[in-house]
Formats: sequence, C-alpha cells, structure tokens
Amino acid sequence: MKHLTTAFPFSAALRTFAAARDSLHVAVQGPRKDEAGQTLIEYGLILTLVSVTLIALLLLMAGDLNDFYSGFTDTVHDAVT
Repeated sequence: MKHLTTAFPFSAALRTFAAARDSLHVAVQGPRKDEAGQTLIEYGLILTLVSVTLIALLLLMAGDLNDFYSGFTDTVHDAVT
C-alpha cells in the first residue's frame, strides 16, 4: 500500500489549505465570543445617555413644571373650597 502523500500528490496542499481555513475561522470567530459583553456595554451607554438627557430636560424645565403644578393645585384647591 502506498503512503498517502505519494498516493495523493495534493494532500500537502490540502493540509495547508485546511490549516489556513481553520486559522481564519478562529480569527473570525474569536471576537464574536465577546459580543455579549459588548452588547451589555452598549446598553449601559444608551441608558446613561437617556438618563443624562432626561435629567438635563428636567433641570431646564424645572421652573415651568413648578408653575404648572402650582397652578394645578391652586385650581383644585379653589374647586374644592
């Protein structure tokens, strides 16, 4: 029985191709393993951005909100009495 290398002259090239394919697969799949952590960080950044925006809006509208609720309570108080 002949040795596989002599029986299949392209076996060395196939092994090289398979090794390159496996290396490429590992290189491409490697970063995907950490996507859960990346997604968690992205959600945290979005939550932070929304929180800071809401706080800024509330601070900018504080006077108007105070006037609105004061007028509302005065109207309810006058309606009750």
